Amino acid sequence: WSYSSVVTVLRLDEQGELLPVAHSNPPYSATYSGWANASFPRSDGTFALGGSTYEPEGTQRPALYFFDAEGMPTGFIEYGTAGEEWIGRQGKQTPDGGYVICGETSATASVDAFVLKIAPDGQQEWVRTYGGGLNDFSLAIDTRLEGGYFLGGIFSLTSDNEQLWVKAIDENGEEIWD
Repeated sequence: WSYSSVVTVLRLDEQGELLPVAHSNPPYSATYSGWANASFPRSDGTFALGGSTYEPEGTQRPALYFFDAEGMPTGFIEYGTAGEEWIGRQGKQTPDGGYVICGETSATASVDAFVLKIAPDGQQEWVRTYGGGLNDFSLAIDTRLEGGYFLGGIFSLTSDNEQLWVKAIDENGEEIWD
């Protein structure tokens, strides 16, 4: 099986000519890149991308997709539980060599923002959700905060009033300020 939504790498040479195209297409899943600025260089000279997978029964999982220095896929890792919806919007490598993925989940009482911390070996360290009683989304994460991360997204004040927000969290996902 294959699905129409597939993470694709397009590379251009210095003259703007298209180089070989690569796809990350695991069987029985659609793959999605994150919302914006989702790909990032890794400390070893290769690349990764934070996004999601979607399975036919409705399961959505945050995922990290890995690519070699030429942009060819080398693998991916999914996180989450079957039957739940966790949409990855962006990933970054952390100073300790691990990763963070941010996004939103409906596995809570409403749609909440989340951050998933991944150890350098690919194992999940922790996941935290952030939000109120309405829909809250996490669209971007930045790893340049000393001892933590900046998280940005949309916070719903009412059903028809959404505001942009920025949150600082420590290296364990605990809120520093909002």
